Amino acid sequence: MLGPDALHVDLALRGIAKQFGATMVLQDIDLAIAPGEFISLVGPSGCGKSTLLRVIAGLEQPDRGSVSLAGRCIDEMAPSERDVAMVFQSYALYPHLSVAQNIALPLEMRQLRWWQRWPIARTLSGLVSRQAKAIRLQINADVRALAQTLQLDTLLHRKPMQLSGGQRQRVALARAMIRAPRVFLMDEPLSNLDARLRVHLRDELVQLHRRLRVTFVYVTHDQSEAMTMSDRIAVMDEGRILQFGTPKQLYSDPDNLQVARFIGSPTINTLCVEADASGNWQYFDTPLGAIPGRQQQPQPGERLTLAVRPEYLSVAVEPIVACDRQWPMQLHRIEHHGADDYVFLVDARAPGDTALIARLPAASSLERADPGTAVHVGFRWSDVMRFDAAGLRVREP
Repeated sequence: MLGPDALHVDLALRGIAKQFGATMVLQDIDLAIAPGEFISLVGPSGCGKSTLLRVIAGLEQPDRGSVSLAGRCIDEMAPSERDVAMVFQSYALYPHLSVAQNIALPLEMRQLRWWQRWPIARTLSGLVSRQAKAIRLQINADVRALAQTLQLDTLLHRKPMQLSGGQRQRVALARAMIRAPRVFLMDEPLSNLDARLRVHLRDELVQLHRRLRVTFVYVTHDQSEAMTMSDRIAVMDEGRILQFGTPKQLYSDPDNLQVARFIGSPTINTLCVEADASGNWQYFDTPLGAIPGRQQQPQPGERLTLAVRPEYLSVAVEPIVACDRQWPMQLHRIEHHGADDYVFLVDARAPGDTALIARLPAASSLERADPGTAVHVGFRWSDVMRFDAAGLRVREP
C-alpha cells in the first residue's frame, strides 16, 4: 500500500509483523501516510490497531519490518527520541501534579537537568542557573498559551481528580501538543466519554488538526468517528489491512464484504443468490434474471452475495414502479431517527427470518403500518454491489 511517490510520504510502515506467542497480531503491514494527513485505524477488538500504534511510538518492537519518519528509519530510536506524541485512552495524567505541571512535564524532562526539576530547586536560587530560570519561564509561557487555545487557562491550578472527563482529555492533548511533535498518535482517546461530549471533542480534534497541520494517526473501533474525522481510513482485521482509502471510497466502493459490512450505519444489506439451471439468478423463489453488465454466464449452482446500502432499498405496501427487481417481505418494526426511519424487514423463507434494513424518509407511506404487514422490497441494479463466495468484490467492465 505504499504510494509510488516517496517524496510525499511522512510516515511509512514497510512489512510490519508482530507475534505474541502463537498469535500473529500484525501481518506484513504496509502503510504510507502523507504529511499533515488525518489517518484512522479501525476494526474490531483484537484486530491489531493499537499494537500497530505502539510499534510506531516505539513502545513495541516489530518482529520484522521497518518504520520511517520523514525518510529516516526510526526503528532503533527510543520512544523519547522519536518525534511523536501519544495520547492514551486512559489519559495517563499524574494525579499529584496540577494541570499546568502535567502539561509542562514533557518540556521539563527534555530541557532541564534532573536536579533543576526538583521542587526544592525552585526555592534555592543557588541550585538553579540563570539559563534554567529562563527555560522555566519560557515553559510556563508556552503552557499558558496552549492552555488558552484548549480552554484550560482557568483550570491550570487544579488536579486531575477535580476535572471532568472532557477536561482531562484536553489536558492529555495539551501535554502531547506542548512538544510540537511531527506525528500525533491517539489510541481511542474519546471512548471513555459520553456520547454528547464525544461529538463535541470530535469537532475540537478536527479543528486542532487543521490548525497544527501535522500528521494524526487515530485508533478507534467507532467507524462513525473515523468517517467524520479522517482524510483516509485503514480498515483492519486479524492483523491485516483490508483496505486503505478515503471515507467515500470505503463506503461506496469497498474491496470486500468485510469492509462493506464494517463501514456504514445501519449495516449494509446482503442477499445470497444462486444461479439456476438456466443461468439466471434466484433469491429463494424470486427470479432476479441476469445481472446487467455481467458478461460471463453463471454456472448452475454458482453463488454470489448481493449487497445494498439501506438508503437504496425501496419499500412499499403496493408494488414498486421505480425499481429493477422486487420481492415480498414482512414489516418487522420501524425505528424513528428524526428525519429518517429505519425499517426492519423479515423474510420467512430465509433462515432465522434474516432481516434487511431500509432507510426511508420519516414521512414515508409506512409510517402507520403495523408489524407483520406484507410489503414489497426492491432495488435498482446500479445500486447493487456483488461479492464472490470468498467475499471479494466482483468488478466487471
